[in-house]
Amino acid sequence: MLLLTNSVLRVSVLDPVIDRERLGPRFCTGGYVYQIEHGRHGPIFSGPEYPSEHPSVLNGQGIPDVFQFTLFDKPDERPEKKLIVGVGLVGNPSAQMATESHFHCPVEEFCAWSTDQSPTQLVMKTTQVYRDWGLQLVRALLLEDNRLTTRSELQCTGPAHLAFRWFAHPFFPLNRDRRCCRIPKGYTLLENEGFALDRESVLSMLPTYDWTKGEYALLGGTLEGDRFELIQIHPALSAIRVTCDFLPSKVALWANEKTFSFEPFHESVLQPGESTHWSMTYEFMGEDS
Repeated sequence: MLLLTNSVLRVSVLDPVIDRERLGPRFCTGGYVYQIEHGRHGPIFSGPEYPSEHPSVLNGQGIPDVFQFTLFDKPDERPEKKLIVGVGLVGNPSAQMATESHFHCPVEEFCAWSTDQSPTQLVMKTTQVYRDWGLQLVRALLLEDNRLTTRSELQCTGPAHLAFRWFAHPFFPLNRDRRCCRIPKGYTLLENEGFALDRESVLSMLPTYDWTKGEYALLGGTLEGDRFELIQIHPALSAIRVTCDFLPSKVALWANEKTFSFEPFHESVLQPGESTHWSMTYEFMGEDS
């Protein structure tokens, strides 16, 4: 694995070649943070199968990113292959429509990444071309004191427009009292079976729910302010402050008996020659941080 280190944190990042067995069609293969360890408190992140040493590539662990859809010309087309941003070309043996889930499709050709690394910074770049689509994706990680910033930059380099939907999928360990996080003001919790929200905007997992089957939910409402900031409750740290420099198009929640995750979505359409960038910062707060 690739490592970023300072006096507080140790960040383990999957190498797209050496760690290929841990990669699949779901998560972006560049800048995939597999674990962060705090010098005093140990591993910070979890996963749906944690602490398994070899979780399935569809579940993973740490702080993966997802480009949710493959590119398509028509929603009802059934392409022979699909292009997944940040992953590569996947086969389509089941003749799925372009808009259907590609998580179980075999990766036929992973995209290649160039890597520039220093002790506290990692920049990975890839170019992908398929049919009329062309793109350049840059994934950057910056470690500063008790903070890690993840940045993505996407450019449309082909003659066809580039529509994308991205979301972060950080996996956090569970707290004994089942509290998860304090969500930003303005958001509400949509109807679901497993989660509850109190008057202080603290989200919790209901103890009566069967978490072995997992639960997916969505936040509703309108964000107050011009940025997304969430306080994650953590069993070993005081808290983790997560800040996005974009307003999410939606925020999803997911948990099982091993982990909790919130998923801020970012989506847009790039015309030929256009580019965009976005970032998230994780601040690990503790008495000694």
